[in-house]
Amino acid sequence: MFIDIQSLIYSTLTSNLNIPVYDNVLEGTPFPYVTIGEDIGSDFSTKESLGSDIVVRINVWSAYPGMKEAKEIIDQIIDILVSSLNSFAARPLVDNVRFLIEEDGIRHGVLEMRFKLFAEV
Repeated sequence: MFIDIQSLIYSTLTSNLNIPVYDNVLEGTPFPYVTIGEDIGSDFSTKESLGSDIVVRINVWSAYPGMKEAKEIIDQIIDILVSSLNSFAARPLVDNVRFLIEEDGIRHGVLEMRFKLFAEV
């Protein structure tokens, strides 16, 4: 289930976003880029259906001197995932968004998307 959602997010973003998306980034990779990070899941199955609640962290990395680029990319990712993954998960939702400046000056946008997955028993 976790690899399925990561694979789906990866393929959806690489097909619709004009910047690279990585699972692992090599040193020296040019900015901007997106990484698919940590996730956490919980079960809410019932007798009639199987259910999982998964929150996936998606990171945006930018060397742009302000937050504009990171925010624009986060907005694009939200639009892409919400419009593209509605059939896979019951209404993907934005759980949390943060924008940070790392010690080296790199801008870091953190998007946490929540996916509720259902299946009949």
